[in-house]
Amino acid sequence: MKKVLLFVWKNSIAFFVITIIIILANLLFLKNYLNIEAFPDPSPPIVEIVTLYPGRTAEEVEKQVTIPLEVALANSREIDKIYSISLYGLSDIRCKFSYNISYKEAKQEVLNRLSQAELPPSVSPSIIPNQIGEIMRYTIEGPLSLLDKRTIQDWIVSRYIKTAYGVEDVPSYGEYIKAYIVELKMDELKKYKISISHVVDAISGSNTNAGGKPIEIGNQYL
Repeated sequence: MKKVLLFVWKNSIAFFVITIIIILANLLFLKNYLNIEAFPDPSPPIVEIVTLYPGRTAEEVEKQVTIPLEVALANSREIDKIYSISLYGLSDIRCKFSYNISYKEAKQEVLNRLSQAELPPSVSPSIIPNQIGEIMRYTIEGPLSLLDKRTIQDWIVSRYIKTAYGVEDVPSYGEYIKAYIVELKMDELKKYKISISHVVDAISGSNTNAGGKPIEIGNQYL
């Protein structure tokens, strides 16, 4: 025992340096290579894509949305299987990847493939946030209607939470979503010789976004 202590004492500097190297290596491993989550997921990465196509039958959704998305996603890197279901006005696709790719890489791969899919106009697929990363739930309570609560959640609360570091998305559930409904009076349309397509184009045009620019009045810019 004395010989061991004397050996350590004589080589104390070397042992100190080795100890520092081991500590730094462990910290580096914990930070970059150890996957720590609130609810560890033993399953491979799964990316789910949901696409809304209102007013279309399940057959139309499958032909015009689901199949083009499956074709675009088929050649994704490290993809294992693709599961899909087509419902009335809704397409749901789940992409299962191998263990050789992380969830972030799989999600980026899906985003790259989605941009190549040929879909009908105004149809935009969206990726559902990874449910395993869900670590907090909250509710909005108070003497408000269900519509007002959902409006506050979508336009105020969730927008502030999304600015927090590390937050990927804030999905909302329940309550009533505010919507504007246009009721057409066919007699009035015939009277003023306006077709339904003109009404649809007018509504679509009134909801477009455009960048601001100065107003030209002669040689002046306002």
